[in-house]
Amino acid sequence: GVGDVGHGKLVEAQHPGLVDQLARHRRHRRHLAPRDRRLADDLVEAFAGRELVPFYQTQHDARTHAVTGIEVLARWQHPEFGLLPPALFFPIAHQLGLDGDLDLAIMTRAAEDLGPLFAKTGALPRLAFNVTSSTLIDPDFPEFAQHLFKRWQAPVAFEILESVSLEDGDDTIPFALDTLRELGFELDIDDFGSGHASIKSVMQVRPHALKIDRSIILPLGEDPAAEGLVAATITMGQSLGLQVIAEGVETAQHAHRLAALGCDTVQGYHFSKPMPLKDLKTYLNGDAITPGTRSAAAS
Repeated sequence: GVGDVGHGKLVEAQHPGLVDQLARHRRHRRHLAPRDRRLADDLVEAFAGRELVPFYQTQHDARTHAVTGIEVLARWQHPEFGLLPPALFFPIAHQLGLDGDLDLAIMTRAAEDLGPLFAKTGALPRLAFNVTSSTLIDPDFPEFAQHLFKRWQAPVAFEILESVSLEDGDDTIPFALDTLRELGFELDIDDFGSGHASIKSVMQVRPHALKIDRSIILPLGEDPAAEGLVAATITMGQSLGLQVIAEGVETAQHAHRLAALGCDTVQGYHFSKPMPLKDLKTYLNGDAITPGTRSAAAS
């Protein structure tokens, strides 16, 4: 446990501030369920133990189905509870003030994974990472990202995962988004149509792409209203000069209808499930990659 003095010192040395941060937020533990209290105690050690791992889900050209991108997703390989999805630990990380550290840990591991994987190929996929508000407001993040991805000569995108307030008069996040754009990074609006993102937020963020929420994609082909909403979203994206990405594509019918409606990129279980690095290597051996072109500013 975190109470182990020797291990606590090791964690502190490797990740300055994490132990103090966890201790500072211990008072919140009493409001958690017993398993969540255990996870809160284990989370800080997960950083040092490299238990926080990236999983990868491929993104595909809607018409040719060639791999064009990879979304990087967080998983926790817990020594007792097994592989945990982010829904089980991200809320705890947020409560403990560790969500930004979690973002950076996953990005770092992904860069370690993917650099060697694609080192011998000339075709690099676009990478997409979920980022929290904690990461966006970190003044050191743009420089961190620029250094981490300086050798990745293809687009790198940051998906705005949660409702990012751009209307409260605080310039912190808009300034951060401007800085990331100037460095050549792309911004995606995630979960569009779920109620977490609005047309107004699209206009303010000025993203590269819209990601249509899976809840709208899943009934496609069965619910005429869903098809109308998807078609309208794609048309709006096109009119704003944005790429449109559909997630939650689970059937061949989904993929066919989205291509017919003019969607640019598709992602979902019909093509691949989120997978660890070893499975990604196997998957890509049988698929061509359509290379992206990264702007010079991020090189």
